Amino acid sequence: MIEYTENRDKPVNNIYWVPIIAVSFMKCLEGEVARGHEEVKTLSQGRDAESARENLRDSPGFGENWNKLTPEKRKLFAPFWLDYDKKVEKVLYCERRFKNSREGYTCGKPVNENGEYDFDGLNGEFGGCCIHLAFDIPDFEDCPYYGTGY
Repeated sequence: MIEYTENRDKPVNNIYWVPIIAVSFMKCLEGEVARGHEEVKTLSQGRDAESARENLRDSPGFGENWNKLTPEKRKLFAPFWLDYDKKVEKVLYCERRFKNSREGYTCGKPVNENGEYDFDGLNGEFGGCCIHLAFDIPDFEDCPYYGTGY
């Protein structure tokens, strides 16, 4: 088991929803590949909203970086561009939100299958954080998203 450092022992609350323009490619029956764009948002951490946006420029999926990847590496990352026309929004503060070694946000400290604290654990003590859309909002009232219909 990996020991928690001081930073891993503290909730993560410097998270922002950053607007991006996701690029998708679709093979066509004939001719060139069709390219589409979708305005979405993604999570990023930073000391403030603008640093969270700018931190995404280091991502392999960021357009300029993605264009430099080999064809094999491109398959691993979805390309995107930053949308500077939209506002970056801070994720609600939560005392239970932690981060695991896979960069996922957990509800409670990450745990292994035995329920022991483990930075490599996929879920937290109470599951995954609901800011990941695949996870439900928990039933406890101190969750900032409780009762919001998020």
